[in-house]
Amino acid sequence: MKLSTIAAILAGFTLAGAAAAQPPASFPVPNLAPPPELIQWTQRPEGSDFAEVYPAQARRRTQDGRVVLECVANDKGRMTQCTVLSQEPEGMGFGEAGLKLAHLFRVKTTTSSGQSVVGAKITVPLEFRSR
Repeated sequence: MKLSTIAAILAGFTLAGAAAAQPPASFPVPNLAPPPELIQWTQRPEGSDFAEVYPAQARRRTQDGRVVLECVANDKGRMTQCTVLSQEPEGMGFGEAGLKLAHLFRVKTTTSSGQSVVGAKITVPLEFRSR
């Protein structure tokens, strides 16, 4: 094998290694959630909304429940990509009920201090009361 061929192969490995080691040109930085006290809610579900989605089994047992959702605020302040972080008690359907209410929450897209909430993960605690 010629020396020039070996040099070209080594140069190719070096360039490939250098390219692989470089960070991406645009590395997305997630928007960190602002402290809850700075989030300005513009819309929340009402008692009648909770009543509509109250789990039937829990209603029959007059069982209260709690749910914590984690959602991402979009550019209109709506909650999207919601997931259930926790629900109490388990197995009663409160998590699913909370997810049904998520579309009724809205926030201002900036906090009182001017921080954007667009793309931020926002924790949404919900309390279901049977009485």
